[in-house]
Amino acid sequence: MQIDDRAVEISTANKQVHLKVLAVALPEEVAVLLEKSRQQLKSEPAKLREALVAAFKTAGWASDTVDRIWSFGPRRCGPNILLNRIKGHCGTIWTEEGPYGGNFVNGFQLASLAGPLCEEPMMGVCFIVQKFEEEYVYCFFVI
Repeated sequence: MQIDDRAVEISTANKQVHLKVLAVALPEEVAVLLEKSRQQLKSEPAKLREALVAAFKTAGWASDTVDRIWSFGPRRCGPNILLNRIKGHCGTIWTEEGPYGGNFVNGFQLASLAGPLCEEPMMGVCFIVQKFEEEYVYCFFVI
């Protein structure tokens, strides 16, 4: 899959955090697999791993796509995926979320539950977080 510059880049109001996120359609076979496997995603998502690897491979996505899944949504068992492509940030659904991982996952859960139009749930969308940067501001106090 080619990632182009359709991504959205945004900074917080204080300009200390910068994000770059891309929303793309999931391959149909992946979206259908996730929709049919909601119960399994709730209880044992690891059992779907091989089927997901095969579906993404068939669709021509990168071989590490499944290893980069941060969350399924909405409600952690839906037909949408949050993908972690942040350099040096290793949080995934299969491992620890890492620093700020819970914040990304919670935001994704809210966004996929109440989509941009009429608050309808989304289906078959992959949000790819490509960049997360923090700028530290050091304050020194002289007493």
